[in-house]
Amino acid sequence: MFCERLRNKKDVDDELQKVIDIFQGEIISYTAKGAEGGASWSPEGNQVSAWASCSDILMSTGKIYHLYLSIYKENDFHPDMLGIYSLEVSEKDEISGVWIELIRIEV
Repeated sequence: MFCERLRNKKDVDDELQKVIDIFQGEIISYTAKGAEGGASWSPEGNQVSAWASCSDILMSTGKIYHLYLSIYKENDFHPDMLGIYSLEVSEKDEISGVWIELIRIEV
């Protein structure tokens, strides 16, 4: 699921535990916002294909979190980056409605 570079990143287990610890309570619902993606090729024929996926997650605590994943499906330039290379969790501010980034793990 995670790309090789992210799996081999120093302290990645601690960072992932911080992500898990953010989600307190039970998941009440989630809304998949969809995915965006694209591909490109170099003149030499190398391909890079990536997409991003996001979901809003409502917890039993009343908090709403936004989970955003960036994923390489193909990457001829950096094959060790196939899979999730960036993960971000944001929390929706109850007053302003603005998303506040809580954590980002990336290579």
